[in-house]
Amino acid sequence: MMREWDLVCSWNKFTLDTIILNKISAFSFWVYAGIWLPWPISQRDFVANARGVDLLDTAKRQIIFLVDSKGADAADASGKGLDNLPKKASSRERIDIKPSIITLSPMTEDSVNASVFFSVDPNMVKVPAWLVNFVLQVMVPWVYKMVLKIIKKRFANESSLYPQRMAKRRNLYAHFKSRIDQSMNPWAREEK
Repeated sequence: MMREWDLVCSWNKFTLDTIILNKISAFSFWVYAGIWLPWPISQRDFVANARGVDLLDTAKRQIIFLVDSKGADAADASGKGLDNLPKKASSRERIDIKPSIITLSPMTEDSVNASVFFSVDPNMVKVPAWLVNFVLQVMVPWVYKMVLKIIKKRFANESSLYPQRMAKRRNLYAHFKSRIDQSMNPWAREEK
């Protein structure tokens, strides 16, 4: 789902726009998201660089995603393709994603342990307690439930957007599957 960032707004009601701004490689890209927040807080958005790192051959057996906004202004000024923001971006308050990480560790053939740590500067003088509670008690649990639902239902449905996208990028996803299979069966590496 991280690789298909532009599809997030098709299921996440808290995102207004999700756009892949610039693909640096198959595992590194700049993304944009507009975020809905309850009144009286204005809509927010962010531009961030997401980089995937394959650590499946290490003792931790992980795939990690490093996400942060560092360099967004410089990348935009250098013409790296960050200029195709939606028109509404100019009316949104820009938040800053501090160095953050998502780790995925295959546990069994059918399960993955996922850990998410995000550090965000919402660019507000004082963040109201009710907003922190809303994010932690409403937004985060809802997104978690939706991710589980998508994994269970949408990936199984061939007509869903995610399986269609995976079919278009068959080679990329075959590579992911091969790496995870090798990680789950260390003897397979030795046989090759």
